[in-house]
Amino acid sequence: MLNPQFSTEDQNEISNASDRVVVVAARFALDEYRKYSAYICQPDRAFRDCVRMAFYTKNKIDRHIPKILGQIEAISRDEIESWRLNRKQIITK
Repeated sequence: MLNPQFSTEDQNEISNASDRVVVVAARFALDEYRKYSAYICQPDRAFRDCVRMAFYTKNKIDRHIPKILGQIEAISRDEIESWRLNRKQIITK
């Protein structure tokens, strides 16, 4: 989801959902999101209910605001990397 495509419905959801979008500081998180298609944070971090996540970096909010598809409570970076490599192999076959 490096270059997500948004439908008109998605654009309306974003513009009408200020209480449903969480903005996270993204000093490293945006690059990790682009690499893993996931937001990685410290264990047990709490978020309010939301449907999208925006990344704040370099004094602005990144224009891509991906939809949150799910949540994993605990996973190691090794497990994430393994999943990413397996996914990449499946896609290239």
